[in-house]
Amino acid sequence: MKQMKAWMLAAILICGTAAMFTSCKANEDSPVIVVNCPTITIQPENVMYTLGDAEYPKLNVVAIASAGELTYEWFVKNEEGNYYSSGITTAELDLHAFIDNMIEMLREEAVGDYTFMCKVTDGNGTVESNEATLTIAANPPTPPRSR
Repeated sequence: MKQMKAWMLAAILICGTAAMFTSCKANEDSPVIVVNCPTITIQPENVMYTLGDAEYPKLNVVAIASAGELTYEWFVKNEEGNYYSSGITTAELDLHAFIDNMIEMLREEAVGDYTFMCKVTDGNGTVESNEATLTIAANPPTPPRSR
């Protein structure tokens, strides 16, 4: 029984850093068990949208599962610095609806930066992507016509 407890106490879940370990042992009687979590191979990158543009940007994350299927959930940071779910559960976040909603609610005040992050989950756990910023810029003024 004593040996079983040592094994249970030595089990460690390491997410996001497991690739640094090849084999680990706490001692000969209690091996450390390293469980890999999903690995994000391509992080989302900052994007820009200028009011009036016909094309809308997208954020993407690419990950490799360590166990089971991957699931995704995108989050946006509010003014208080807390994340809330965007409701998007795909590897690609099309920002068209988000931008249109911000413009509809805030009009010109929609101009600014919005921070996003994606949580990627598989059977072994969850990792978070790096933050990516969507910048909504004002439409540049039209120069006056010459006579």
